[in-house]
Amino acid sequence: MKHISQYCDKVKQFSFNEKIVVVLYSVFTIFLQWLPKNPINTHLLFNDLRKQGIKFTRRGSQTIIHWVENQVPLIISIKRDSSDALVFRQIFMEKEYQPIVDLFLRKNIPLKTMIDAGANIGLASLYICNAFPMAKIFALEPNKGTFERLVNNIEMNRIDLIHAENKGLWSCDTFLAGDRSFRDKKDWSFRLKESRSGSKNNFQVKGISTLLKEYHWDGIDFLKIDIEGGEDAVFQSIQTVEEWINKVKVIAVEIHDEFNCRQRIMEILATYNFEIFTVKDLTIAFNKNLI
Repeated sequence: MKHISQYCDKVKQFSFNEKIVVVLYSVFTIFLQWLPKNPINTHLLFNDLRKQGIKFTRRGSQTIIHWVENQVPLIISIKRDSSDALVFRQIFMEKEYQPIVDLFLRKNIPLKTMIDAGANIGLASLYICNAFPMAKIFALEPNKGTFERLVNNIEMNRIDLIHAENKGLWSCDTFLAGDRSFRDKKDWSFRLKESRSGSKNNFQVKGISTLLKEYHWDGIDFLKIDIEGGEDAVFQSIQTVEEWINKVKVIAVEIHDEFNCRQRIMEILATYNFEIFTVKDLTIAFNKNLI
């Protein structure tokens, strides 16, 4: 009763007709909070695609989007009941990684190698590949369901230079537990963590030094890290970081402040002569010794 009384006090300044509108809005807002967000986000994306004249077709639980980037047609599959719509909007409509493309073009440096850690369904890899068609990209995604959609997007576009691996990035080579409780609990918030509670550690991860050896690369032109807090582990040990950081030209990392690692990562990058700038959620750093 107390809450009802407080609500009545809030709306008493309105006329009867206005009160009806306010009450209906309040009820609708409460109801909306209980609705699953994935279909809503996908619906909003489809509305925006229609406005732009972008074609898309339904295929089972997936939707195929016929996108054109730099006059190059791309076929992109997203799962409707997932966070894929948000990822698509972020990468292709909001151009999250365009600052990386602009940086390489401005410096007149070819982007030949990329590690996409936390590749999700492969859209960042596709975006970079579109801008630099000769780039060799290794896309790492530990979540099996998301990884399958990543592979599907690569195969539909017949891109031979993107190699997908069902594993994650960490400070060392090990196996970790999966965690679906982070942030909004959607697919794009899936993370890996060290487990002390006896959980199954069945997700393989590799360190950057190991990847360089496996790929037979002398260095990495672009290292993208979006691993939902795993960046804390990647930059945890100076000794480990020293093994690879001087071999990287450009790093883009999404730092998740829940893990209190922003200052440490920024200090490490500055120590190794990286120039740092931020664009929205991305911390971008380029190695002044190499660029």
